[in-house]
Amino acid sequence: MPDVRIEGGVIRVGAQRVPLIAGEVHYWRLNPARWPHVLAAARRLGLRMLATYVPWEYHELAPGRFDFHGTSEPPRDLVGFLELLQHEGFWIFIRPGPYIYAEWPNAGVPDRVVTLPRLGAAYRREAAVWMRAVTDVLRPYLATRGGRIVLWQPDNEMDLFSHWFEDPCGLSGRQAGFFQEFLRSAYGDVAALNAAWGTACARLEDAQPLAERPNAFDAGALTRHKDYWRFQHWGTAEALRWHADEYRALGVDVPLVANFYPGGDVQNWREVAKVVDLCGIDWYPQNEFGAGPGPAPTGGEHRRFLDTCRYQRAFSPLPHLAEFECGVWHGFHDYVGVLTPNHYRLTAFSALLAGVQGFNWYMLAERDNWYYCPINARGDPRPELAEVFMGIHRVVQACDPPTLTKLTQTAVVLEPVHIGTDRIMADNPVLDALYAADIDHEIYDPELGARSAGLMLYASADWLPRAAQERLVHWIADGGTLVVFQGRFPQRDEHFRPYNGLGVAPPDRILSRLGKQVSVAIGAHAGIAEGAVWVWDDPPGTPLVGTQVAGRQQAVENADKWMTSCIGRQWPCGYVEPRGCGRLVVLGLPPSPSLLRALHRGLGFPLYAQAELSGVQTAVFERAGEYFLFAVNMNNADVRTRVALDGVPVGTGLVVLDLWTEQRESQAADALTILVPRRSGGAWCVRSA
Repeated sequence: MPDVRIEGGVIRVGAQRVPLIAGEVHYWRLNPARWPHVLAAARRLGLRMLATYVPWEYHELAPGRFDFHGTSEPPRDLVGFLELLQHEGFWIFIRPGPYIYAEWPNAGVPDRVVTLPRLGAAYRREAAVWMRAVTDVLRPYLATRGGRIVLWQPDNEMDLFSHWFEDPCGLSGRQAGFFQEFLRSAYGDVAALNAAWGTACARLEDAQPLAERPNAFDAGALTRHKDYWRFQHWGTAEALRWHADEYRALGVDVPLVANFYPGGDVQNWREVAKVVDLCGIDWYPQNEFGAGPGPAPTGGEHRRFLDTCRYQRAFSPLPHLAEFECGVWHGFHDYVGVLTPNHYRLTAFSALLAGVQGFNWYMLAERDNWYYCPINARGDPRPELAEVFMGIHRVVQACDPPTLTKLTQTAVVLEPVHIGTDRIMADNPVLDALYAADIDHEIYDPELGARSAGLMLYASADWLPRAAQERLVHWIADGGTLVVFQGRFPQRDEHFRPYNGLGVAPPDRILSRLGKQVSVAIGAHAGIAEGAVWVWDDPPGTPLVGTQVAGRQQAVENADKWMTSCIGRQWPCGYVEPRGCGRLVVLGLPPSPSLLRALHRGLGFPLYAQAELSGVQTAVFERAGEYFLFAVNMNNADVRTRVALDGVPVGTGLVVLDLWTEQRESQAADALTILVPRRSGGAWCVRSA
């Protein structure tokens, strides 16, 4: 029998290559008589893989007694559904829980189980019975045994829900619990804990965390707050590990998948990835990312979507969306709005632009309390949605994302713990400026390293473990270029004690942000930034000189002379310092789109693709001498924009194929122009003429 593994961004079943492009169908929520019609519609939309949860609460007739054949009720016929999928040649992504959420009572588990914490022995005893029973049914359908199941998800969006289980978690002060178990694994004894926290606990069992920061200047309090998040990460990884180990012991030998929230605070993606074979993010954005009448200057939800998708590339061997919004549940539709055909095209091309290589549409087929799916409950494709889904799948097939190489030498340093402690994914001026500048990039996790970055921008919190800081120092010495902006670099260690491992020199003065609009020359290129200015009288490297240009007039009654008399004033507001084979670039200004473009050009790093019009995001990938340009337009009108190709080795003439319209045309390389509909996206194959 063939083995099943993740390799080259796809699932390999023996020698067969299976891309992860799937759609969720809940058999138990549909009339079994319509199952064949739903599968036929899924095939017409271009899918060859389907996913489904298996609900414990529904299949259990009494504790320990289950119906998987539809004897008590036809929709319970899991075996019949698997047989149909196998007969129709669909690959299967199975998600048997125990928890499934899925807008089902008790999140999919029986009443007696829902009040048991996932790390507890009582929950595990109950869950083990379900896991054994469902695995006995599913095992013959594993692809390693001649079946069609190629992916298996143990549990769902693993979360301790510690705010509902504060007593057993040891967070309420009433009793010791899982938090204190974490402290023992993290510190070993109470003396080490007290040294880190600045406390005088007599026992580890007495220690209590701080879920919010009470004091931004107390290193011990900050460590206690950080340990609250580290406990969440430890607990979710431990709970997931138990589920994965149980299923492995029961004979599940196909890749295990973990899915998680887009927020990234409760689950530390890096740690979860160590437990299973691959991880995927779940995303349910607002229609067209909730954008207003014009493009948001920082991108808002769209920027966060792109960067969380990019982060998957840092740790998952198959970066994918385990649940990709395809309709929405009742209640959440008031927030999301009506999901239009245009929205699906926009989200799909945004994901591809970010470098996602697979996805699972959730839900593909409509069911109770769920709206805006491309297939209705009868198994009929919705005309207004079916065409766009067929187009997306046709383009994905033409691009074959796992075979593409992203063209970027830029990465952003992000520590996943900081997503919870410092909200760096939601509030990040470096990421906002990159978005506004249309600069594609990868994510560098300080523990895992970068894919192929030559230029890195530090965009994480002002504290970083000493070991991680040292890794950055070695990365620079080996030939990398690291850029830090004013105040945004590691200045404290994991215990929030002063530690400037990068050796960034403190400024001699900081000038007021009022009226400051500064142009900085970096090589032959200049960028402009606004805000406070850090100044070094004698910087430890080649100075970067800022020149005051016409700033914003502070009030209409002010004399123009006040502003114009300052134009031309100069300060050393940064420096480039050689470090081994690399260099550290320090800028005493806030990041801005103009400054980021100048940094790339002045330091010799290509931008690869730059849209001429604002509100358009682009990225370029390569395969065997062909280049694939992805673009999304967040403007409220169709745009025809030039895209400058920088560092892409093409000739003066191009053949450009629009993969959506399938129209081909010849263009000049220095005048490459694409048409992108409003709030939508597209893909183009570009090659030399």
